[in-house]
Amino acid sequence: MVKVHTLGNSRRFNDNAPEYYPTACCEILHVSHAVYAASSLQIIFTIVVACLYYTLESRNFLNAIEVFRPAVVFIGLVNLIGIFCALIGVLLEREIFVQIQITFLCGLVVICDAIAFCLVFTMAMGKKLTLTEKLPKYLVNGDEFEKILGPFWLYICAILLHMTAASTMCILGINRRYTMYIQQKVAYSQLQTEQPTTITVNREESFIKI
Repeated sequence: MVKVHTLGNSRRFNDNAPEYYPTACCEILHVSHAVYAASSLQIIFTIVVACLYYTLESRNFLNAIEVFRPAVVFIGLVNLIGIFCALIGVLLEREIFVQIQITFLCGLVVICDAIAFCLVFTMAMGKKLTLTEKLPKYLVNGDEFEKILGPFWLYICAILLHMTAASTMCILGINRRYTMYIQQKVAYSQLQTEQPTTITVNREESFIKI
């Protein structure tokens, strides 16, 4: 009777593989560091949005304060919660926390593009519909926006929102790349901890027992 030992998977996890350097960071930062950079940019974005809203409200650019203020607070809270979850996910190397951030970012992208589409639709329809004629006047002071951005200020705002969605997609891609990194790292760790397989060969009975 002969015993044959087969070793587990001997491949080693390459932490510095090229796929762990996202193109959103010009392949300079490792994905674990890229999440920190993306979170920092997201914090700056949240502060800029808060300052911009305060400026618009204080200078009477906005009419429906009861609509915009809760919306801005909601977006700010979603960003902060997502950033917190992403940082916790990187520190603890837990995929579930990063997935929460990914879900929030997807929602923000949808919201930005939806608002951008509504602005373009409003500009295109103009006075043809009662809704597109009266809604902008209820929400914002169009004259103030027109003084700064010109007669096509709705289009410019739509472009800015779409650019915001595009930049959010970059942050989203970094977080998704990190989840892939964690999944592969955990998979390799499980392979390394597998016990060697012992195969017993019985020459007399001519069969193999595992």
